[in-house]
Amino acid sequence: MAHDVFISYSSKDKNIADAVCFTLEGRYIRCWIAPRDVMPGQAYAESLIDGLNQSRLMVLVFSANSNNSPQVIREVERAVNKGLPILPFRIENVTPSKSMEYFVSSSHWLDAMTPPLERHLQKLGDTVQMLLTGREQLPQAVLPAPLPTKKRGVLVPVLVTLGCIVLAAGILGALFFSGVFRRQGMPPKAPPTAQTLPTGPQTPETPPQASTATAVKILPSGILYMDNFSNVGSGWPRFSSDIQLSNYDNGEFSLQGKKPNVNAISANQSAGHFSDMVLETEARLAGGPDASMYGLVFRMKDINNFYCFMLSGDSAYFLEKRVDGVFSPLVKRTPSPAIKKAGVTNLLKVACKGPDITLYVNGTRVGGFSDPTFSEGWIGFAVRPYEAAATARFKSIKISSFQ
Repeated sequence: MAHDVFISYSSKDKNIADAVCFTLEGRYIRCWIAPRDVMPGQAYAESLIDGLNQSRLMVLVFSANSNNSPQVIREVERAVNKGLPILPFRIENVTPSKSMEYFVSSSHWLDAMTPPLERHLQKLGDTVQMLLTGREQLPQAVLPAPLPTKKRGVLVPVLVTLGCIVLAAGILGALFFSGVFRRQGMPPKAPPTAQTLPTGPQTPETPPQASTATAVKILPSGILYMDNFSNVGSGWPRFSSDIQLSNYDNGEFSLQGKKPNVNAISANQSAGHFSDMVLETEARLAGGPDASMYGLVFRMKDINNFYCFMLSGDSAYFLEKRVDGVFSPLVKRTPSPAIKKAGVTNLLKVACKGPDITLYVNGTRVGGFSDPTFSEGWIGFAVRPYEAAATARFKSIKISSFQ
């Protein structure tokens, strides 16, 4: 089987490597990652070489662990010998060892050292997509080069002048606030209170932060996660491919499936992993054939392993699981009068307790199943078009503790 990306990482960074794999496969970029893709009965080294031979690009999860890993260095060395482009994804501020520097010093590095990780993962996905489609070439060494000698004579006086200006401005500011330049009788300006302190990005260059980073402190008791999609930086992927289109849109999250009978899936990694829970969303089929399906993905390990609870625009529901890319129905497509038709919002709810899964629509229990395959994972949305493209819109999502 051909792959697009070989993911090289230290086993100590497996969580990050899995997130990289999940992000790329969520964009239908085929990944080779150990130990998942090591063929049973095949020698590890032989399987690794096959993975490199079948791939077009290597993503290196670079950290102190991988920097000192002989296995990772061997993988990188093999990739270089095979002419495979290498894209280092740096999760720690570590100077490359001499061996690592020899192989990757001319590569373009993506830094992922500042939270939230999801923002860097999306940038990684964008970059990999552009590289694979030939719309971007890997630039050469990005380590800062020393300034040419002939420019230093001009730069130093400029820096000195700027330093003097900043110093003078600081002295004047200090005098002003100490009262020297304050007009007689004018009270000193009050310091900012907690209510007046800035709470959001102050410049366009500051990327939006995920809403979950601050929402944790104000969530009601028993609520593990919630989002009304008013913050476009809350972690839901926004991208377009030949299979799907996803984006925030006027306080809703929109997911379009472009290919009939092919699932469009969008999952939020920054929301976290969940096991026992009650998962709810308000959603509707906003466009496409009424037989198209839309709904929730939960306990998701990766793009090929998850549960899926979906409704159709013609008032039916089903529950299925996907294991290693193969779908199996747990509850077959079943009509229900509790489900409102296309264009009208439904409240979907999934209650998970151990292997037991119970399904609700608009407050009515419609079915359930017991299955131990997946015990925890990410949450997300799914759309499966029927005969033509279909779009679902999600107004909110909430996860509560199982009572």
